[in-house]
Amino acid sequence: MAGMILRQQGKNDLARARYEQALGLDPNAATAANNLAWMLAESGQELDRAVDLAKIATAASPDNPVVIDTLGWAWLKKGEAQLAIPLFQRCVALDSSNGWYHYHLGLAYDRAGDSDRARASLERAYRAGTNTATKAEIDKLLARLNK
Repeated sequence: MAGMILRQQGKNDLARARYEQALGLDPNAATAANNLAWMLAESGQELDRAVDLAKIATAASPDNPVVIDTLGWAWLKKGEAQLAIPLFQRCVALDSSNGWYHYHLGLAYDRAGDSDRARASLERAYRAGTNTATKAEIDKLLARLNK
């Protein structure tokens, strides 16, 4: 919990230290593993470790779209769109109202070279809703895909 609070406060270095501490006490601490995996993937650092940590979290919560999304995101950041796609598809199947899952699926399709599916997923993401910055990114991607 301390790591999550620190992260919300923008104290990412301290949050990471807390997650590391939790994992030092319990290498299978699913929440710490998931949150640290997300932070690593977002930063593009230690992507192999991000994947390994996300696998720990998904093993503990195999039907939780939040942790499945983290694993997909780590694979996508690692350049493995084909491994990310089925994970994001599962997220969408589990929670089709979440715009982030559609967005991530659209990104994965785009990186895999499947423009039609990318466009469809990104349009669903836009309709389902995300934040303003992500909507702007979706607009750019759709403009490129619609050329």
